[in-house]
Amino acid sequence: MYLPVGDGEDHPIILYNEVMSYCLVVLQKDDLGSMDPQLERQVETIRNLVDSYTKIVSKTVRDLVPKTIMHIVINHVSFIQRLNLYM
Repeated sequence: MYLPVGDGEDHPIILYNEVMSYCLVVLQKDDLGSMDPQLERQVETIRNLVDSYTKIVSKTVRDLVPKTIMHIVINHVSFIQRLNLYM
């Protein structure tokens, strides 16, 4: 489930923040005053996995955006040059 943002797109960062906020609320509602050590390890593992995933996605986007822009520009220029060549 992704949370909608004003532009109508799905944003994994928003989802991550919402999940982490929910986890914190659930953990704070613990009536025992302290969490089970196994549960603490699981929460920490999930937090680390989500952080790693977010970093990977961010790095991939930073890598692909310039490549995609150049691909579009080159294809457009190539198309224009072919039109000019045949006219």
